[in-house]
Amino acid sequence: MAAAIVGEALLSAAVEALVGKITTEISEFYRSKKLDESLLKKLNVTLLSLHAFLNDAEEKQISNPAVKLWMDELTQALFDADDLIDDIATEALRRKVEARYHQSATDKVRKVLSSAFKWSYREINSKMQKLFEELEHFAERAHNLPLKKGVSGSDWRTTPTNSAVDDSAICGRDDERKNLKEYLLSEDAVTDGGSKIG
Repeated sequence: MAAAIVGEALLSAAVEALVGKITTEISEFYRSKKLDESLLKKLNVTLLSLHAFLNDAEEKQISNPAVKLWMDELTQALFDADDLIDDIATEALRRKVEARYHQSATDKVRKVLSSAFKWSYREINSKMQKLFEELEHFAERAHNLPLKKGVSGSDWRTTPTNSAVDDSAICGRDDERKNLKEYLLSEDAVTDGGSKIG
């Protein structure tokens, strides 16, 4: 991947997307399942800290090999982080569908839901802890590089959502999540129709 593409804009977008997914897709799952919410908060703080270095790192990577190496390695770490967050978000959606409609689901649908991978809460916490420690290590390395914290290109905010299914947030494991979402919506329609008739 060309250095021009793997720059501050791409990494900023990756960090912003991660913070958005954590806020909109897995925070409710963490609250409802008594997972370690403090990990999510620490992870967000670390991501925001990394984000603050990216503007300066983009300029300095051209002349400083250590900064370029930091950015290259951070890029890979953020891609890995995105995969993990997508996996957890998919699992959260699957569990929501399974818990909500398992009783009324057909045998075929039950089989589909049950065949999806299942992580224990301990495994999820463990994977998130490892992710936090890895990204925290990048933040610590940034402090030892000749980098200044500053505001990157644009001011951005993430707005939490409480909707059962957030269209803009669903990405990543496209096919599986699309199927889960469609099942959720179709079951909602059937339930609504049934309650109106009854």
